[in-house]
Amino acid sequence: MSVTGNMFCFLVRQCVLKKSSSTGFGVFVTNLSMADFLMGVYVTIIGAADEWFRGRYLHYDEVWKGSVTCKMAGLLSLLSSEVSALIIWLITMDRFLVLRFPFSSWRFTRTQSSQTTEPNGSHMGPTWLTKRASLGLTQVGPTKIRNGVSK
Repeated sequence: MSVTGNMFCFLVRQCVLKKSSSTGFGVFVTNLSMADFLMGVYVTIIGAADEWFRGRYLHYDEVWKGSVTCKMAGLLSLLSSEVSALIIWLITMDRFLVLRFPFSSWRFTRTQSSQTTEPNGSHMGPTWLTKRASLGLTQVGPTKIRNGVSK
């Protein structure tokens, strides 16, 4: 449900609601739908693993935790939640500015909100790249921890 709903939201905003997606708020909502889509993929992976290991997980605990699928699921979860939290903050700031300064000409624009690199903008492209890079570092460190000691 989450995967299809967020994919539907993304496609509608890209294909049907092009005009409303051209605002800063529209860019934020589109990116939020993609972050939530990734969380849906994570939940699907965990649900499939739950079904696969049901009744015998104890025997495959270390195999699952050391698998690429588990690590990718963890990265998807972290990336999705981090980016979602940041986007919710950006949406909150955007709505605050609109309500607090209703007659001001300053607003988040599509250019400031999207993947461009303007010096004064808030950028979604660098947000995704920064989060991906920082989460990739979590996979470089020690892989096994037993009794509080990394090996």
